[in-house]
Amino acid sequence: MQKLGAASYGQSQHPNLGRVVHDIKGGGFLALSIYLQLLEFGLYGEDDFSRLFFLTRDHRKIMRNAVQQIDPAGEIRDSQEIEHNVSLLAEKWYDALHQVRDGTVAARIHLDCRYTGSISESCLEFAALDRVLYNLINNSAQHTADGQVYFAIFPPDEDTVPPADLRFVVYNRSTPEHLRLLAQRYDETMGELFLGGFTTGGTGHGLRICAEFVTNAYGLQSVEQAIAERYCGAARIDEFFVNWIHWPTSDR
Repeated sequence: MQKLGAASYGQSQHPNLGRVVHDIKGGGFLALSIYLQLLEFGLYGEDDFSRLFFLTRDHRKIMRNAVQQIDPAGEIRDSQEIEHNVSLLAEKWYDALHQVRDGTVAARIHLDCRYTGSISESCLEFAALDRVLYNLINNSAQHTADGQVYFAIFPPDEDTVPPADLRFVVYNRSTPEHLRLLAQRYDETMGELFLGGFTTGGTGHGLRICAEFVTNAYGLQSVEQAIAERYCGAARIDEFFVNWIHWPTSDR
């Protein structure tokens, strides 16, 4: 997988390939591979088995979403109309211990979900949202200064019932050095992180991938439009790095 990952750095020659490889070797696979290594050494608890199930299930769907014809029968199932409730996100992220960076970093996920309805009408749509959320959470888990990542799901407009959209917010306490690097590059335009290309140890693909999925979900003209109209964005709030995306519900 590390050799495969080298392809993701060739952005100028293979931008789409790089982004697909980024999610195949990232997504749920990174955490899954770490848990499997811990399992081999006998370092596991009861909660780890449910985590392994969720990661395996998710990454199979992510791979089918990213690579056409990798599993034709699975793709047919994924395209069928099946309502996906937000509880499918809550059950796997609530108080989860998320492993990243070759097992040297683990982050506890603190979920605050204020929505109980459906978020997609097929596995294909749900896998697209999963790719976005894994990118956001993996990024925060790798840069958290205290091993904690906060994840909130709520309707941006509480007066609209049922809500047409949800806001997904992922944030973490960052080190002063990381915040300084972000401020030097972006100052008051931190939402431009979603244009991609900036990294402090990764590939620079992750947030761009998120923005492209959000752009497609709303039928926007460009990633630049999605950022300008705040469909996705980022900000520094005190010592926290905060990023968010919007996503249409299946009730809209």
